[in-house]
Amino acid sequence: MSAREDLIDALGRELQRELPTPAIAAFARHLVDGRPAARAVLFYGSTLRTGDLEGLLDYYVLVDKLSRWHGSRVASLANGWLPPNVSYETFEHQGRTLRAKVAVLSLDQFARGVRSHAIDTTLWARFAQPFGLVWTADAASTQAVKHAAADALITAARWAALLGPEQGDAQAYWNTLFRHTYAA
Repeated sequence: MSAREDLIDALGRELQRELPTPAIAAFARHLVDGRPAARAVLFYGSTLRTGDLEGLLDYYVLVDKLSRWHGSRVASLANGWLPPNVSYETFEHQGRTLRAKVAVLSLDQFARGVRSHAIDTTLWARFAQPFGLVWTADAASTQAVKHAAADALITAARWAALLGPEQGDAQAYWNTLFRHTYAA
């Protein structure tokens, strides 16, 4: 197995992490229910660590075609030109109103946005950090997300080496990288 295949395999296990609360997966299923364009739902942010549902939950919905997701030519074109489209969503779960920020990208946009030539740091820097693969439509979508996550990590590691100190431990390189990306 190559180093990249080992990384993809390890990421596959990591992405299937146990969520801190079932409400996260229930909200994800609500987001894609009856939406055949949906291919995957990613969950990230502080609630992934804490399980605290009081704040805003953070999701990315990856779709096959923006036009099939939005149903509006204008929204689809806008999402294609200036991704992602972000909406505020609510969901009632077990008597509690959950709130979320939901970003929408096509799988292709996601894959391009995490590669080393991507100019926008928001995708590769975000998905080089922990996130969960909460829902997928099929095995091909799961594979696409795992490959993109590997690209995000490889891109981040490359930039960490370029921006990091001349010498230091791994933490020093990652700290420097995220100082730069958050400043951007």
